[in-house]
Amino acid sequence: MPTLDERVAFLEGTVTENGKRVDELRALVVQLDARVDRRFDTVDRRFVEHDRRFSVIEAQIGALDRKMSRQFQWLMGTLVALLIAVVSTLLGVLVTLE
Repeated sequence: MPTLDERVAFLEGTVTENGKRVDELRALVVQLDARVDRRFDTVDRRFVEHDRRFSVIEAQIGALDRKMSRQFQWLMGTLVALLIAVVSTLLGVLVTLE
């Protein structure tokens, strides 16, 4: 049977090894935390870039919408003028026929 000194020495060695393993785990967790932080920074930069691109696209869509509205107004104005011309011509023909 081992003596008390041998048993205590064994326990001290085990505790020392466990302490080293805990230190190694702590270092690995710190490295993992740093990697995760870098990854989130990369993701944040991507989101900022996508937001910038989205705002540019929104501006382009707004400009296109304004241009189409102006063209629609011109088209409607032309069609109303054409309708007035056709109606007045038909009224003129009806008046001359009577």
